[in-house]
Amino acid sequence: MKAMPPLRKYGSTIAISGAGLLVFWLSSELAATAGPSVYVRSALLAATAILTGVFIQGPQRQGALDRTGYDAREFLEGIPGLAWIVDTEGRLTKGNTSLRDYLGAVDTSNLHCRQVIHPEDFDRTEGLMSQCLENGQQFHGAYRLRRHDGTYRWFRVAACPRHDRDGEFIGWCGILLDIDDQKVAEEALRATEHSLRSILDNIPGLIITADSEGNQDYANKTQRDYFGPDLFDLSGLGFLSIIHPDERDGVAAARVRSIQTGEPMDRAYRMRRYDGVYRWFHARVEPIFDEDGKVVCWCGLFTDIDDLKRVERASEIKEFQLQRLIDALPTLVWSAHTDGSTEFLNRRWLEYTGLSQEQATDWNWTAVIHSDDRGRLVEYWRSLLAAGAPGEIEARLRRFDGQYRWFLFQAEPVRDASGTVIHWFGSNTDIDDRKRAEEALRARQYELQQLVDTIPTLVWSVTPEGEPAYINKQLETYYGRKIDHSQPKEGSKLDGALGRLMHPDDVEAVKGNLMQSLKTGEPFAMRYRNRRGDGVYRWVDNRAQPLRDDDGRIVKWYGVIIDIDDEMRAHDVVRATQDKLSRASQLASLAELSASIAHEVNQPLAAVITNSHACQRWLSADPPNLQRARITAERMVRDSMAAAEVVDRIRALFKQTASSRTSINLNEVIGEVRQLMFDEIISQGIFVEADLDAGLPPVLADRVQMQQVLVNLVRNGIDAMKSTIDVSKSLKFGSHRYGENAILVYVRDNGDGIAEPERIFEPFFTTKAGGMGMGLAICRSILESHDGRLWAESIEPRGTVFSFTLPIQSGDAA
Repeated sequence: MKAMPPLRKYGSTIAISGAGLLVFWLSSELAATAGPSVYVRSALLAATAILTGVFIQGPQRQGALDRTGYDAREFLEGIPGLAWIVDTEGRLTKGNTSLRDYLGAVDTSNLHCRQVIHPEDFDRTEGLMSQCLENGQQFHGAYRLRRHDGTYRWFRVAACPRHDRDGEFIGWCGILLDIDDQKVAEEALRATEHSLRSILDNIPGLIITADSEGNQDYANKTQRDYFGPDLFDLSGLGFLSIIHPDERDGVAAARVRSIQTGEPMDRAYRMRRYDGVYRWFHARVEPIFDEDGKVVCWCGLFTDIDDLKRVERASEIKEFQLQRLIDALPTLVWSAHTDGSTEFLNRRWLEYTGLSQEQATDWNWTAVIHSDDRGRLVEYWRSLLAAGAPGEIEARLRRFDGQYRWFLFQAEPVRDASGTVIHWFGSNTDIDDRKRAEEALRARQYELQQLVDTIPTLVWSVTPEGEPAYINKQLETYYGRKIDHSQPKEGSKLDGALGRLMHPDDVEAVKGNLMQSLKTGEPFAMRYRNRRGDGVYRWVDNRAQPLRDDDGRIVKWYGVIIDIDDEMRAHDVVRATQDKLSRASQLASLAELSASIAHEVNQPLAAVITNSHACQRWLSADPPNLQRARITAERMVRDSMAAAEVVDRIRALFKQTASSRTSINLNEVIGEVRQLMFDEIISQGIFVEADLDAGLPPVLADRVQMQQVLVNLVRNGIDAMKSTIDVSKSLKFGSHRYGENAILVYVRDNGDGIAEPERIFEPFFTTKAGGMGMGLAICRSILESHDGRLWAESIEPRGTVFSFTLPIQSGDAA
């Protein structure tokens, strides 16, 4: 390495100054680590070195030593550290005993620095020393030096370059101080500090420190993140800007009070976040005192309680709402201790009784219980307390005006996690109106039961499945025994009961109609013979209607049975009389009709006879009077035409050409005829069926004439079954579409049938004794006038079906 020319002239001075500064550095290091006495000793050594020129090169060195008598070796050995001198190549040329002891038994005469400096530190140290040499500066640093046992320890190094008298660089001299223990302590301190900072930065709260005047000097990461960089300067009173205006004055006053008194500050307030949102925090700021009791700093922890505040607020609102709800409930609410004494009474309880919370404490609430009920209620309440079980009881409670009303007392225990009862909750519900209503209802039920059992009608009811449910006393008397239907046997719903209670010939028909009603929900109505308790069969009229709930489901059937046996016998007498009168009327009508026809036809026929005689005379004259004969013949033709017109009028009468036609539903007409003929059908023991198309379109026809046609067909069916005794009589109505433009209606019976289906529609043809043979002819005439047709067919194994068609009203044909 070349010498630095500017230093050549002043080489000795620089060397002396460098050595002095080196020793001064050593003095300061020792003073910092060993105390004042060592500092003084080091200072003396430094002064001696400067004065004597220990590191002076050239002739001045010997002179100085001669003047002071101070040996350089003694100086090196007295230095409390490892002193060394290396040449320009880095080889050790001199070292004190401390250095040799540290390095151990090694040959120091040819020892290079690279051999003892830690490999990770050598290049860095060499580079720094080169920079110092170029800049004319001393070198200060630290590196790890290998001890004789191979262990590396940290040393602080101070070195300065050495120059000869010509200013040429000849090496380095330096001192090493062992700082390994200090390094370990510093590393531990840094680790501890890092750990503490990590802990503080990760604590879920805002942590600050401030000086004795309250000026903040530290904030953890959580606080910095919360306030953001723009609000980080919170020294002095600046922190008040982030306090919510509603709490700002209170916080400022509390801060001043704490600084003045040294008392901690503990309060909750809202602080503004970096985004402008205010959140609630709980602030706890504690003072730190010195040995004299003076505050040296403040430490604070701010915990975010905003969510807790919201929960508390929501809880307060819910508690308030619950209190309002409990007070608004239309019942008296209370709670009690485990010994049964009063804990809480809601507002309605207090208002109703007129007592205060204090007046009703302990067991004093029993004073408002009716004296007749008090003992019973208290005994029951004690039994619930002993058993820890819920319960309810009715008793009378005195109102503020002295009136007693009935209440339902209900109690429910509240248990902890172990199952132990810790509270009782209860309510007292006013049931006075209900009690009065129940009493009135019971009275009305008794009256109704008396009415049902007294009226001269047989009343019964069954379930939707047909299970007998009730019969009144009149019906029990009628059957001559009490019937218990509380536990019906399998299969006893209808079969057994019907078989025992009615005529065998009527059982199937009644069963069929009743089952049809139970299935469809249609009202039941039928006349049949019932078996009285004395074994006599009597005609009854049985009718039933379903009772439905709000959803339209049938919940029960109610029916009445009316004994019409006497009425039926009277009807039979009347019917026989009516038949006789009808026969007489028919004969009289036929006589009148015959007389009318004879009278109407007789007049023109008489004129024809008279004129024929006159014509004969005019032709027999000599000579024949042909003109007079022609005139007489014209009169004969005129009178013959008059006779023909009389016949046409009679035919028109039978054809019923004049009618009033409207749009009608044939299913409705069938229903009207069924109702009209009901008594006559029932009296003959006939089972009626219907198979009607509900979507039947209307027809344009005379409603009365259609009824006349159906009545005639039904009556023919009834007459055809009068002689039927070996099978059940049945009459069936049916309707459906017939092709695309017509409707077909039929009436079918299971009588003896007909031998000549076409002849029965001829006028005056009849198979009945005493019949006129005009009914079916008139029916066909009516239907043909409506553009329809009527026919009859025999069916196997027995019976007849009458069918007719009518065209669908224009516009309704599909």
